[in-house]
Amino acid sequence: MGNSSEVQSDRHYDRGKRFVGRVKELLILDRWFDHPEAPLTIFSVTGMGGIGKSSLLSEMLSVSRNRGATSIWMDGRSCGSTPSVFLEYLSSTLGLETLGSEGHLRPLSRLSETSVHKRLVIAVDNYEELALLESWFMEVFVNKLSSSGVLIILASRSEPAAAWRMHPRLRQHLVQIPLQHFTNEEVSEFIAGAGLVNISVAGTIARMTDGHPFGLALAVEAADHRRNVPLAEWAELSYMISARLLLELTLPSLHPMIEVLTLLETANQELLSTVLQTEVTLSEYLTLKRMSFIRSVPDGLALHDLARVHLLRDFRQREPQRLQAMRVRIASLLLPLHAQAGPHEQRQIARRMLLLCQESMLQHRKYADVSTEALFSPLEVMREGDLPLLRNLLEEWCEYSVEPWQAEPYRPFLDELAQRYPEGIVLMRDQNGEPIAMFITVLVHRESSDILLK
Repeated sequence: MGNSSEVQSDRHYDRGKRFVGRVKELLILDRWFDHPEAPLTIFSVTGMGGIGKSSLLSEMLSVSRNRGATSIWMDGRSCGSTPSVFLEYLSSTLGLETLGSEGHLRPLSRLSETSVHKRLVIAVDNYEELALLESWFMEVFVNKLSSSGVLIILASRSEPAAAWRMHPRLRQHLVQIPLQHFTNEEVSEFIAGAGLVNISVAGTIARMTDGHPFGLALAVEAADHRRNVPLAEWAELSYMISARLLLELTLPSLHPMIEVLTLLETANQELLSTVLQTEVTLSEYLTLKRMSFIRSVPDGLALHDLARVHLLRDFRQREPQRLQAMRVRIASLLLPLHAQAGPHEQRQIARRMLLLCQESMLQHRKYADVSTEALFSPLEVMREGDLPLLRNLLEEWCEYSVEPWQAEPYRPFLDELAQRYPEGIVLMRDQNGEPIAMFITVLVHRESSDILLK
């Protein structure tokens, strides 16, 4: 981009994936590079899932490299929960970025060498995962950085914590960048760049996706590949992605690879081949990489978070036994890799194994899933005849939520609440009207406090 303040609205990146729009956001980056003093700056990129935070981070890093800055990408999910793990991850990432340059054997020394002419850009995706480290990150890490030549880009779903906005020193360095849906012009640019010939289909996509970047990308890909996806389903893409749609966008030969990525946060070509016990060709890998719901990360490829949620839920409901068998096989493959890896790689492999175990246990929990569209009724106050079923719900909850010796007081607690304060117990029901979820709220006053004290 040189030193121009003009930002192209349509770029090509990541071997065929296109970057469209975000002109205002990229101009903010340009202004920092054009600033003669390059003061320490923190960009906070926020927005809902699928709004394009990771894509913008990738583009900002690409621009930063073109402007001569050392630019690194970090995933908040891999940063650990202690300062030592975070710094080791940062060191290995910096070391890889500066490999071959003078002094690369001491990567962290790069933090103290920044200046207007030797700039450093650190992008942290999924920053919300650093919640346990946030105070240290603000008060120690950022405070140790040079006052010039450093740009930190933090991407998260929610806006920055009040501690950032009220910090006596850092608040003046904070730049909030909330991402919105694409404008009509950006939607038109995206569709035009995809080369869709059918004007009526392009118009339908523009109207139905409501400018949601991820939904827009999926709809364009569906039209481009002429997949058998009903136009009516595109109407939902601005707020819901379905597993069926994602699988229909994928060539059948790539489905096994999608399943592996559903269970592993990231995988490269070698790991995919190892898990599937068959060669994943470079052509197949690159085809996978170009798909709209696949992201390139330093460790290989990863599913977009929204896509992974839907595909994992579908896999669990459709073939639970095969899903569990794949988990066991993947864990058995990761175990010897863990023994051979260095400290940082060991932690990443351990994280993958823990994730496999965690998601394996989710299917045994009996919490109602109220995050999906659905068959649930509106919330309503319990009725007298509901109590026997509510006792069953409570007993099931006690089995996996409290120790056996703690469970005894819960049933009389429920019975007394149902008798004295039934308005505090609200339910969701299935299609047959049976209670499937219970929410209890106790208004605290002199009489109810006696119940709570028990």
